[in-house]
Amino acid sequence: IDEHWVKVLDNNAIDDIWVRSVITCDIEHGVCSQCYGRDLARGHKVNIGESVGVMAAQSIGEPGTQLTMRTFHVGGAASSASVDNSISVRSAGQAHFENMKTVQHTDGHLVIVSRSAEIALTDELGRERERYKVPYGSSVLVKHEDQVEGGQTIAKWDPHTHPIITE
Repeated sequence: IDEHWVKVLDNNAIDDIWVRSVITCDIEHGVCSQCYGRDLARGHKVNIGESVGVMAAQSIGEPGTQLTMRTFHVGGAASSASVDNSISVRSAGQAHFENMKTVQHTDGHLVIVSRSAEIALTDELGRERERYKVPYGSSVLVKHEDQVEGGQTIAKWDPHTHPIITE
């Protein structure tokens, strides 16, 4: 799919679609252009007969070399900013989940699979004191209506990945 169809899906709140993939391609030898998709260098569907394996190998070649040599090409404006990877509450209270769909990870913790999840923190009188947006793919470290202490971490995630979660 291209940027146009991504906007259509996003504007119509479509969460699930069936996607062709090189992993599920039914062709006997190689991979078809429909399953491979777009040639990222040129911005259009890959040409029939294109050596996509060589392109894939070259795209992982330099990072592989960097790993071997333990030198990494990093930097730029984006890397200088600090990145959040967790939510820690400021004060004690009771955690309340809102708009939160979760699945249980194999190690037992809950993982958020909704895009508008929030955790609200209320005091002993039921007044909301804090509210946090929790990113998709985050691990939730508390349960609904748990008592939490000030400074406690209630959710964490890897800010450098975009998880794909299946139920």
